Amino acid sequence: MTTPERSRTRRQAIIAAACGAALLVGGSTYALWSATDTVDFGTVTAGDLNLAQVGTVSYYDVSPDRADTSAIEAAGGQLGHTIDSLTDYRIVPGDTLAGVAQYGVTLEGDNLVANLTVEPAAAATNSFTGTNLTLEMQVFDAEGTELTDRVAAATGVLLQATGDGQTDGTNDQVASADVPVVEVPAAETANINVVVYVSFADVNERVDADAAAVFNGMVVTLEQVREGTSNFTTAPTTGS
Repeated sequence: MTTPERSRTRRQAIIAAACGAALLVGGSTYALWSATDTVDFGTVTAGDLNLAQVGTVSYYDVSPDRADTSAIEAAGGQLGHTIDSLTDYRIVPGDTLAGVAQYGVTLEGDNLVANLTVEPAAAATNSFTGTNLTLEMQVFDAEGTELTDRVAAATGVLLQATGDGQTDGTNDQVASADVPVVEVPAAETANINVVVYVSFADVNERVDADAAAVFNGMVVTLEQVREGTSNFTTAPTTGS
């Protein structure tokens, strides 16, 4: 064997040894023992949240000092005078107008809590001064049983899913007495009566005479929340 041939053979041997050492130390491609099995984890199914108006809105003058009134069954039996035409109705200082509408509410989920609010549409016009005209809301069940106190319409009320799927869990509790909870059975649509109160403040000197508030397309919103109840804690922060 010539000297060049011996050198070539030596280099090949060195390369082969180096490759073998690399396999042993760093990136072995051979398999060690392992085992696998399967588990019937089951099916994860999402809940549901929905809101749909049922029927039309009924209007009543519920001013506390009005004499010609009768019980409004859908609104807990409170007294009011039926308004046949809202177009012809004229509100004056001290008056309170109530609009009663029924909604089907679907709340299906173990930790599902939603806030129900009522607000004028973005395009609504209101020429009343400041807070001289205010909006409040109250919720009753389909039979007219009072479920919540009267609160600011933009603040709203909390609704929660209970019943199947949450029977063994902790019912959500409201941290603030100003935002009551309405229990709605899970996996069902519960009809509720939403009453919106429009009140004209006691003003004088013809303030807001002939003013108008156009509330066409009033926005009723049901939105999931994960705060405002003791069932949820503040999410932990990460990092240092």
